[in-house]
Amino acid sequence: MRESQALRGKLSEQPRLAGATRFDRFYVKDGLIVNFFAGGKSISGGGYRNHMEEKSGHYGKKILVLAFSVLLVLIPVAAGEFYCRYFTRINFLDNSSGLFTARRFGNSYGNTPDFTGVSFGTKFWTDRDGLRIDPAVSPEPEKDGGSGAILVVGDSVVFGPALEASETIPGRLQSMMPDRRVMNAGVIGYDTADYLNETRYFIERYPDIESVVLFICLNDVNDQSAAEIRRSVERSIDTQPSRNPVRMVNDFLRSRSKLYLWFKNAVTDTQKTYFDFDAAFYDRGENFVAAAMQPVSDLNKYLNSLNKSLRVYLLPYEYQLRPEAGPEAKKPQQLITEVLRKSGVEVRDLTTDFAASGIEPKELFLFGDPMHLSSAGTLLAAKSVCPDLAGCRFQQ
Repeated sequence: MRESQALRGKLSEQPRLAGATRFDRFYVKDGLIVNFFAGGKSISGGGYRNHMEEKSGHYGKKILVLAFSVLLVLIPVAAGEFYCRYFTRINFLDNSSGLFTARRFGNSYGNTPDFTGVSFGTKFWTDRDGLRIDPAVSPEPEKDGGSGAILVVGDSVVFGPALEASETIPGRLQSMMPDRRVMNAGVIGYDTADYLNETRYFIERYPDIESVVLFICLNDVNDQSAAEIRRSVERSIDTQPSRNPVRMVNDFLRSRSKLYLWFKNAVTDTQKTYFDFDAAFYDRGENFVAAAMQPVSDLNKYLNSLNKSLRVYLLPYEYQLRPEAGPEAKKPQQLITEVLRKSGVEVRDLTTDFAASGIEPKELFLFGDPMHLSSAGTLLAAKSVCPDLAGCRFQQ
């Protein structure tokens, strides 16, 4: 208080300049600070300018330090992103909005007809029926579908995200059976009830389809997983983005940063997490699995009534092929096999073929993915089922 009073006393002792405006600590005349008191010191106009220049230089140094610090972070991030994009097999995890159309097959949604989009970073096309095609080698067929056509049904594993059309399981089989048409009817997020609805549609539209090949994944009995996928599909159909900020950030990075996907895979074992979650549903017992597989049994009866065949193949998860997984991890496929055979369905578990291939499990699947097959994985799957299909020839 005394220092403040003393300072005001010093200010009052300063001579008032003609035409100058007095403020608490300085006089201003013609826009120029004439006297400035700071801590009892008088600073002339020129001194004040020097004082402000010193402060400006101080702030400039801080800005340079901040900019340098930001660069120290951005340069490694940019280098890591560059490396992950061009020197790894990491793929983006995104699907084009508009890919799905509601109620394509009764209560089941389906692929949008005549659609061009991107799935996991790879461009794809569908024909007038929503079947995935390669327009360069697969012109749109006539309505009869061709003599002895094969309809391949399944979820995203059959559709083939991140893969070219020729690298999908149906694409591989087509190259092994050039004289027969192989139709890729895979739809992301499908479960057993959808397989029945979709197959009925295509059998009625293409009566010359001779046989149906169905690939089943472990999550086909997971009602919670199916519900989550359907909610995602509904958002895609309605083109309404998620309002959850965490999910929005995750979705943004999944489709734009391969470094983020690498880091996420490095800190979490996504493959084991997915397997543990889906495998828990099989602990509910045979009755639960039988109820989930009932549409497959109904599909088999429907096709038999038309003198057409159904072959079912069970695909493994990446974690199941690891040495540490043990025989307990194979029980879900064993339970599905028992249930389907009791209802007269021809079924085969491909887990054994994958385990005996001698190929590292992670090489058979997309990077960090629990169930989606890589190009090597689809080739192995096609080679495994080829001997069961008439006219199929695999050339090394």
